[in-house]
This record gives sequence, C-alpha cells and structure tokens, in this order.
Amino acid sequence: MKVVAVVGSIRRGNTLKMVQASCSRFSSDEIDIIDLGNIKFSYCTGCLYCDETQQCCIDDDLSKLMGKVAEADAYIFASPVRWSLLSGEMKTFIDRLNPFATIGTLSGKKCILLTVGQSEKESEDAFSIDEGLKSMEFFCENAGIEVVDKVKAYGCLSETDISDSAYLEMCYTAADRLRSSLL
Repeated sequence: MKVVAVVGSIRRGNTLKMVQASCSRFSSDEIDIIDLGNIKFSYCTGCLYCDETQQCCIDDDLSKLMGKVAEADAYIFASPVRWSLLSGEMKTFIDRLNPFATIGTLSGKKCILLTVGQSEKESEDAFSIDEGLKSMEFFCENAGIEVVDKVKAYGCLSETDISDSAYLEMCYTAADRLRSSLL
C-alpha cells in the first residue's frame, strides 16, 4: 500500500499537524509526504499541452514528484481554507494533476480530505470551510477518486489551536478508515 499525503500550507501549523496525525496511522514505507511549502513549483499556464499529450510541459520540483502521485493507491489532501478557497498551493497542485485526471490515472484511488480554518463552527461564516472542502470533493469526483472520509477543523486561528484537540482524533479515525479501505 502506498499513500501520498499533500500538505497544502506553507505555514508549519494546523494543516501540517492534521497531516502528521493522519500519517501516523501508516508505516514510514507506506507514506510519502509532499509538503508544498518546501518545494518550488509553477502555476498551471493553461496551455492545454496536457490535454494533447497527457503530460505537463512544466519541469520543476513538483513534476519530479508526479510519479509518486501516479503510483499511489491513496491520498491525504490537506489545505487551509480562507474565503471559501483552498490555499494557492493546493489549488495549483490540483491544477497540475490535470494530465492524470484526464486519462483516468487517478480513477479508482481513495483519499481523505482535511481542511482547517479560523471560522468558528457555529458562526455565520463557517460555510467558508465547508465550501473549501467541497472544492476538493468536486475535484476528486471528477478525477474518479473515492473520498473515504473528511475532516473539517473550525476555529483554528493560531498555529497551535489544533494541538490536543478533538480534530486530531478525527484525523486518526479518518486515516484508519482509509487504511481499512485499502486492505
């Protein structure tokens, strides 16, 4: 079993902690972590080269990791959410997956989705975190990736708000469900 976890935040805070909690349910040889904050990669240019060739024409750090993405059985996608939007890093990563999505490389794979934001769960703007998650769900649906579980963490303003919270327990549970679905 091979799982690729994608950290869609350049900060070393709550998103990273959620991914670390989820990854702890897998052995080190089962998991590869792509930390988008630690690699240099470019935006999709919309050139449509990938529609014709099923390959991205951009050669950067991310393109060197795409083999791991293609070979994985499952994914952990994690992003902070602001204004109902995923982080720019996660959005760019998803855009760069287009060559795989168009030819079915991702179809039949599984994932868990993790989002975190500062809106309180019962606030009038809590929908923002929900909408960010829907964006990832929509991508997965179109790429043929089965969403096994999802975690939405609310009320996380400081980088340590998620530490020792019930949200980490939810990440453990989601990762356990992903593991079970792969066995």
